Amino acid sequence: MASFGDPAISGHTTVTILVKDNYVFTADANKMLYEGWMYFYKPYNNRSGIGTELPEIYEGDILRNVVVRMDERFTQPPSRFNQASLLEEMEKEKIGTKATRSEVINTLFKRNYISTTTDKRKNNGIGGIEATDIGFEIIRSMRNYIPSIVSTDLTRSMEEQLERIESGKAKSSLVIDNAIDKIKEAIISFKEKETEIGRRISDSIISAQNNHQQRVLGNCPRCNTGVLKIIRSSKTKKRFAGCSNYSSGICKATAPLPQKGSIETMDKTCALCRWPVVKAVYSGQAKHPWEFCINMLCPSKGQQ
Repeated sequence: MASFGDPAISGHTTVTILVKDNYVFTADANKMLYEGWMYFYKPYNNRSGIGTELPEIYEGDILRNVVVRMDERFTQPPSRFNQASLLEEMEKEKIGTKATRSEVINTLFKRNYISTTTDKRKNNGIGGIEATDIGFEIIRSMRNYIPSIVSTDLTRSMEEQLERIESGKAKSSLVIDNAIDKIKEAIISFKEKETEIGRRISDSIISAQNNHQQRVLGNCPRCNTGVLKIIRSSKTKKRFAGCSNYSSGICKATAPLPQKGSIETMDKTCALCRWPVVKAVYSGQAKHPWEFCINMLCPSKGQQ
């Protein structure tokens, strides 16, 4: 019904308020004038009351100050890319084609250059993408020694040349020769510094392996500000789950973990205690993983 409904009509009002002839304040509000197609969505999602309505105000009115309130806010970082927004950015920067962009992102995941984040609170409720230690080091190395390889200008130029070939405006032989020259130039620079580049990337791989046990399992249900991570004890070398606020003394939430097999996050919480649910996969038993709530005091433990 909504798809055949009339267009909705809303009115936007901007009020300019002059205070003591020196200070100018503005107020904005939207008001629904005609619901149109939105009427049919009322039982499911009432969007008719959009914005905050202003009282009837006319030019020349004198207003009385009721209250002054100051809110302290901090600058927030931009949201991380997710796969959909990354595809949009690649299209905007003319990186790859419609047929290759998804595969490029998939390759970055497979080679552990990027990974998904589990803390959705910092990304508007959507799982974002973050670069791994290996991904960071490769980009740093390429930018230091062969910046043309990671330049979007080079990629954009080559894509434009391929489009010119497709449309018959350029000869393929000339475009290929130009691409070969660019690659040769990059390889020469790479060969001169390959030992240094290899050492830096190897160091980042070792660092990534050491930090592998610091994976985030989910939000901490006890303090609601930290996240539960897989931590390996420096003394016993055993792994356990602990809150990121543990070292600061804010939260002492911990939970034991199996010492064998790999622990995989599931972005899932227990329905009874809200602690993370994880998956343990043991060698030779990949088809039969063990899913469990990490909270030892969870009511579900007594039901088993």
